[in-house]
Amino acid sequence: MDISSLPFSIITGLRTLNDIPGLTITGTAQELSDEWVIPFSLEIKKSEEELIPLKTQWNVHISKDYPLGKIEIYPSMKGGITATFQHQTLNLIGIEGPSRSGKLCLDSPSESLNSLTVSSDPVGISEERLNWHIQRTISWLNAAASKSLAVENDPFELPYYPHRAGIKVVHIESDDTFPIWSTRLTGDIGTVQLCALSGIPETFHANGFFDQGDDLLYTSQRFLGDFLSKDTETFMGVWWFWKEPPIVVPWKPLLTWGELRQLAKNQGLDCVKKVEEIQELLRHQKRKVLLIGYPIPHKIGHLPVEVHWEAMEFPMPLATAKIPNGFRDNEIGRKERDKRTIFADSAKLYYLQTENWHPKRMQARGRLEDSLQNQKVALIGCGALGASIAELLIRGGVKNLLLIDPDVLEAGNLVRHTLTSADIGIKKVDALGRRLKTISPFCQITTHPENLPTNINQVEELLKNCTLILDCTGSNTVIYTLDQSKWSIPKLFVSLSVGYKARRSFLFMHKGFSLPAEEFHEKTHEILQEERKLSTQDEAVFQGAGCWSPLFPARFDDIILAASTGLKTIESCISLKRAPKSELTVYEQLYDESGIFSGITQKVIGHQMICILLKMVVMVYALQMLRGIKSQKHA
Repeated sequence: MDISSLPFSIITGLRTLNDIPGLTITGTAQELSDEWVIPFSLEIKKSEEELIPLKTQWNVHISKDYPLGKIEIYPSMKGGITATFQHQTLNLIGIEGPSRSGKLCLDSPSESLNSLTVSSDPVGISEERLNWHIQRTISWLNAAASKSLAVENDPFELPYYPHRAGIKVVHIESDDTFPIWSTRLTGDIGTVQLCALSGIPETFHANGFFDQGDDLLYTSQRFLGDFLSKDTETFMGVWWFWKEPPIVVPWKPLLTWGELRQLAKNQGLDCVKKVEEIQELLRHQKRKVLLIGYPIPHKIGHLPVEVHWEAMEFPMPLATAKIPNGFRDNEIGRKERDKRTIFADSAKLYYLQTENWHPKRMQARGRLEDSLQNQKVALIGCGALGASIAELLIRGGVKNLLLIDPDVLEAGNLVRHTLTSADIGIKKVDALGRRLKTISPFCQITTHPENLPTNINQVEELLKNCTLILDCTGSNTVIYTLDQSKWSIPKLFVSLSVGYKARRSFLFMHKGFSLPAEEFHEKTHEILQEERKLSTQDEAVFQGAGCWSPLFPARFDDIILAASTGLKTIESCISLKRAPKSELTVYEQLYDESGIFSGITQKVIGHQMICILLKMVVMVYALQMLRGIKSQKHA
């Protein structure tokens, strides 16, 4: 192969392939608009899988930005594998070019691919990156040939479904709903209510599942009910249950009605009759949607724990299709027409985008500890700090939040608030509540667009169901009100505030029947005196001409830092089941001699230093006593 026309970085990568057994570069590199395609063959020693011959043809697609950019490996149109396996996209004939469509998923964490290489792609290293991808391909090929691509305890992987443009269907399934389906048999059908989600275009929620007797199996409205209204578009679809994933082995989804009928026949199911039943149930629906569902495990080799649904467009009779010769224009003739047209063996199955929006799935990328998620939180103060910690709580999975604040959003707030200019003039609690609902459809937001009441009975009633009371106002009135109020069940009280320019943050925590104001002020007095000195050293900042109230200077990044630090401390306290008694924690930003930020530290303040010294004195005294006892024994 002449490699002189290739970039030097790719030539460097190709030279590392020379000593790989069974690998042969088989042709000339082909230049496309943004990549190079290089053909190669792989020869393995044995294959237990009839769909994997000993010698196979491949193409590696290399970005012109190599060793950056994409590297993708596909079966060749000539001599490449034609089946679809695990860790591979749908492997069909390519529309154009030298490759089929079945890209290998080489960044999978599967144990079957980790035998020859480290698991991470060495991006940016010419001498290693191409070699890494080829070695992973060899691992993939050997695993496919030995029928071991799906290894026990690997994460379960759904087949790769081709989705057409159209509506999206979302459902709510987890181990909580699985018992409803665990006794169902292949072929069971029923109806499903599909409701449009307001504010989310062309997205429909599988709101309720019914059996063939129209009895409700379950509804997931409690998760997404706030996105539904009286004017919501609603229609009925059909669900069709299968005990096993309906696939063409090894791992290709069903793509045609012929494949669906053949699989049903193999499982002893009368597919023609079922399709007729489904067609009748959908006859009068404007949109015709079929959900095919089957149980799946979290890990390969484990028992199923939830049902996965895949939505598809159910075909409508073609207006131009004629009744076949020899048949009358009656029900029998129309069924025969449909069988030869929309349900013909070659007729495609048109899948729609389908997603599981259960909170466990939606928050899988990062959620708080369950013990914090399950708290009923009252947030007093929805300014910059309060709004930031509210968003962190909701993104982390907190389900129940009460927002308390009387203020409306002003233009000057935008520099360090999570709300936007569209919310100016609106009560902060109302605008923030709407924003939080768009972030997590599953949370319950309650708003109190006024100050925390000073009437004790009203406060106790407002906060009686809350387990975590979080004050972000910096207001002495709030502290005294929480001191005077009493509840029958202990609550975790947290007062979170920031110092001058938000370089320090102060976290006071107490578990009890009320917040002790006297102890709060006793422990915060010294550090607040320091803050007052710092604030007087700089000239006050005013919002504009005619405004004589100095502003509190703090940047949004510092506010976020304080909110994040505070939340982590609260989470640790709750997850460890601690019951803090009037604990004050102070966090301080650190800067080196050059003024470069170097981290955050927990600051030890006066009374804490005294406690540390007393503990040291007690320890020294105890050691001296112990030595004295030992000396007496020896004497």
